Amino acid sequence: AQDGEEGLKKIQEFQPQICFLDIWMPGRDGIEILTEARQKFTQTEFIMISGHGTIETAVKSTKLGAYDFIEKPLSIDKIVITLNNLKNYLQEKEEKTALLNKLRKSLAIMGDTETIKQTKQLISRLAPTQSWCLITGENGTGKNLVAQNIHYFSSRASLPFIEFNCASVAEELIEGELFGIEKNSFPGIDKTRRGKIELCQGGTLYLEEIQDLPAFVQMKLLKLMQEKKFT
Repeated sequence: AQDGEEGLKKIQEFQPQICFLDIWMPGRDGIEILTEARQKFTQTEFIMISGHGTIETAVKSTKLGAYDFIEKPLSIDKIVITLNNLKNYLQEKEEKTALLNKLRKSLAIMGDTETIKQTKQLISRLAPTQSWCLITGENGTGKNLVAQNIHYFSSRASLPFIEFNCASVAEELIEGELFGIEKNSFPGIDKTRRGKIELCQGGTLYLEEIQDLPAFVQMKLLKLMQEKKFT
């Protein structure tokens, strides 16, 4: 395509898996076209090309959803390597999606009662959000299953789902288990130990029996929820 507008029409017609998109073009530049194309053609991957590339432009491109950024003069070797990397990425993405769908089916909450329907509706509303959530219910009613459904139907599904039972760890160890311990902070601590909160970064942390957390750990957890950071 000779310019961005023609390129958008060609993508619409051909629906390619991969599109090489120049930054400098007549009319609208490649960044503008990328912004529009990513919204319209979610199945197409974009590799940006520029003879006037800067780190800032490359970063902006990837933030807008481009897979990679190649500088001119174009090297066939670089193009082949990029395409192979993208092919592997798409294959892994496809395999991950298939595994997640299989997992979602195995975790399905069965039943057609009004309560079950309401629970499923709540899960579908919660899953796309980044909200904290309190799950209540008697023992054996499926709180863990609900937590897993929220995680595996969210955008975090491919990231860790970590469970931590607050009642199963000695009170003096809970803070370290959740928030981690720095090297040499106590005698015998010869290396930094990451806590569950850090280990599930980007994923989901499911705290069972949260009412058994000591008050001082509850306060530290509340501070984390308010400030989105911890020491």
